[in-house]
Amino acid sequence: MAAGAFATAGAAAAQRAHEPGVPPGPEWVDLALGVVGGLALFLYGVTRLSGALQEAAGDSVRSLLARFTTNRVAAVGTGAVATAALDSSSVTIVMVIALVHAGLLTFAQSLGVVMGSNIGTTVSSLLFATNFDRYAPLLLALGLGLHVVPKSPRVRTVGLVVLGVGLVFFGLSVIGDAVE
Repeated sequence: MAAGAFATAGAAAAQRAHEPGVPPGPEWVDLALGVVGGLALFLYGVTRLSGALQEAAGDSVRSLLARFTTNRVAAVGTGAVATAALDSSSVTIVMVIALVHAGLLTFAQSLGVVMGSNIGTTVSSLLFATNFDRYAPLLLALGLGLHVVPKSPRVRTVGLVVLGVGLVFFGLSVIGDAVE
């Protein structure tokens, strides 16, 4: 039923595009390819980020995360600060999902961080000054450089984390550009 509605809407838009004085509508194929491609980059970035976090996680990282999520107030504060710093509650929540998947956070610890990310969204919208996804190519280049050039396994793993974050931002940017 929904496919028929999209086909009908697409046909109507194509017909209107040929009428004089009517600006052309969005190209459905370009829109679909942009959304699917951006979603693929986003999901691959989450997968790479999760794997890199598993590699990078030592006892010190686990204890640091445990300290920042020891109680609900600390977890909410962590989520709010992370979201304000990243300027995206979606990225914060995706990173929390990756941390839970990697076994670095428990589900109970993640709930406070997710609540804090909603507070952080409010704060970041008040402080909205930059469009962080425009820096995604820089994160991709930095992550790739840190992964390929150094011989240290620790630095290479940090490079994978940066590359994963860059892929997440770039995927979101591609999706956003496709639907504009």
